[in-house]
Amino acid sequence: MNSSLTISIYRRAGRQASLVFRRGNKVLYRITTVEHAQAVVRVFGGYEADLKKNEAEPEFVFEILCPRKRNRAVEIGLDGGRAHLYVYELVSGELSPCFRWNGSRDELFEALGQLSLMAFINRY
Repeated sequence: MNSSLTISIYRRAGRQASLVFRRGNKVLYRITTVEHAQAVVRVFGGYEADLKKNEAEPEFVFEILCPRKRNRAVEIGLDGGRAHLYVYELVSGELSPCFRWNGSRDELFEALGQLSLMAFINRY
């Protein structure tokens, strides 16, 4: 069984998608509806490219737009060979933690690469 992080994206109607974080076959966290999915894929893909060139920011935060004002903030952090990815829900201007993953920089790079490949296959 694969124990590393996998990030998957699944098309929905219009410019929407679902974003799923997994470890092996186990779903760790799911964002059911992401608006402007292409923009999210571009942000993750850009960070993957920066990781490959060793130019990635050690602290990187961006917002994922969701319907009914249930937006999420994604934080990616690097510390040497370690990495973390946290997802927060924005509720009334406050950040509420939803998902936390800690692993290696290589595992993060691999997860972002799989997301980029899946998005390409789905024609985002």
